[in-house]
Amino acid sequence: MMGRCATVENENICWNTYMKHSTFIAIVGTASIVASAEAGFLGFVASVRTVGANTVIDIYAGVDNASDKFSAVYYANISTTLAGGFVQKSGLATKTWKPDMAGFTSTRNTFDDSFFTAGTFSGGSYGGEFYTSTNTNGDPGFTGTSWNPTSASPAATTVPANAGWYTGDPTSIDNRAESLAGLVGRINTSVTAASGNTPGSYGGANANYGIWCAHIVVAGTGTIGSNVFWSASMTIKDGVTGAYDQRISAFQFNPPPPDSDGDGRPDYLDNCPSVPNASQANADSYMTRTNTVRGTDPLAVKQIAYYSGSEAGQEYISWVRSLLAHVLVI
Repeated sequence: MMGRCATVENENICWNTYMKHSTFIAIVGTASIVASAEAGFLGFVASVRTVGANTVIDIYAGVDNASDKFSAVYYANISTTLAGGFVQKSGLATKTWKPDMAGFTSTRNTFDDSFFTAGTFSGGSYGGEFYTSTNTNGDPGFTGTSWNPTSASPAATTVPANAGWYTGDPTSIDNRAESLAGLVGRINTSVTAASGNTPGSYGGANANYGIWCAHIVVAGTGTIGSNVFWSASMTIKDGVTGAYDQRISAFQFNPPPPDSDGDGRPDYLDNCPSVPNASQANADSYMTRTNTVRGTDPLAVKQIAYYSGSEAGQEYISWVRSLLAHVLVI
């Protein structure tokens, strides 16, 4: 959900509007996420390779120590300009972004299916293969049948804007990092500027370890930043300090990404893409694009309520906001 823009005292600011549809509030934990200099999310790292007529791209959350753990990917904006979109394998268990966790067909060697994952099953190679984590959960950003299909639903060849996924078990070995030494076709994100309330990231070049979080396949020659685009925020748990670190990271665009309002913030990082707002000031400091609240345990997401745009619903949301005034909201 994008922010609403206005000008106050010559300063463009943004806030969220509540739409005439369901509003999701997720409360996680009771205190704020602590962004720590010692927490290790540096930026995303891609491994790109050609398999037959397809390009296979694995995305890792680049971290600085082996004990860092996957928590959640959110506000993900992932797209391709290639004909046909992302490749999805036919079948009820494989035609969406949800990995096949029951049949164990979603692996790193898959060349004809795209999916997301919250780490790697058993934390690494299992019987010579890398499988997706069985704890992977999609958040409400996966609209329609893009995560949970029906027998009649089409293949999910696009990713809904601002979708996200998270681990359902914060203690699982699946969440841990693995060495990126010798990674095939490595491409690193560069420094990414902050967006709204989410801090920027340092870039993936110095990441010695990574946590597997996506496997995307396109037909033909896929090039990160040219015809395949990735921007997302990431939360990891530092295995040494126990602190949570959340940052936005994106692969650079070539040519540069569109900036509709000319404020120096590309549309994919701009909380008000149609109104100049270089400072990204947000009058509603609680939220930027979605009504989501996360605390120190962003893994055990608890659904509190769905509300329509009713007055009672808005009163409840206001009450929750007051109650969680000291919770850092992402």
